[in-house]
Amino acid sequence: MHQATVRAKVEQTVRWLRLDCSPDPIMRDFGLSELARADPRDLSTGQRQRAALAAILVGEPQMVFLDGPPRAADQPSRCALFTAIDRLAAGGAAILITTSDSEFARQGGDSVLSTAGGKLSSLPPVAA
Repeated sequence: MHQATVRAKVEQTVRWLRLDCSPDPIMRDFGLSELARADPRDLSTGQRQRAALAAILVGEPQMVFLDGPPRAADQPSRCALFTAIDRLAAGGAAILITTSDSEFARQGGDSVLSTAGGKLSSLPPVAA
């Protein structure tokens, strides 16, 4: 269902999951405070991605599955995502990310697995 504003999009998750939290911290984390009243359809691809991530990550979930989150992300957006993932992991959350961006995976993952030629192999993480 389309929401009229970016803030309403994040608030929808708060309502659906009956969370006791404000959307403001996660919107700040993803640089969306100034876009709170914007129509999500008017956002750039990267801004839409950040709004979607904010709506998913609001309320400190304990289990997160993300498919291709760095897609269309500029460097500040990638940093915001790394910060959010680190915060969730430090709080004990389980996080599974699928991505074709091996650099992103190796920078942000504790355990990185790769598939090639029908085989699964482990890749060493790199220092961020």
